[in-house]
Amino acid sequence: MLKYQYQTCWKKERIRYELEGIKFDIDTWGDETYPHPYLEIEVIDASDIDKAIELLGIDKKDVTTKSLGGLRADLDDKRSD
Repeated sequence: MLKYQYQTCWKKERIRYELEGIKFDIDTWGDETYPHPYLEIEVIDASDIDKAIELLGIDKKDVTTKSLGGLRADLDDKRSD
């Protein structure tokens, strides 16, 4: 007997840029998944995070290490308030 398990399917659009060895991914998900586009920064050396933030002029208060699941949970918390 075969058993099936439902899995969630999320789709996103990704635009990738690379500058000085740092990858910048702009992810846009469907509204049902996560309604806000966000920037993901990928570095080889952790010290390059500060460099990337400085290159883009991003305020550190706007930076997080949360996963998509964490961002969704925060959004759900705000909606329930």
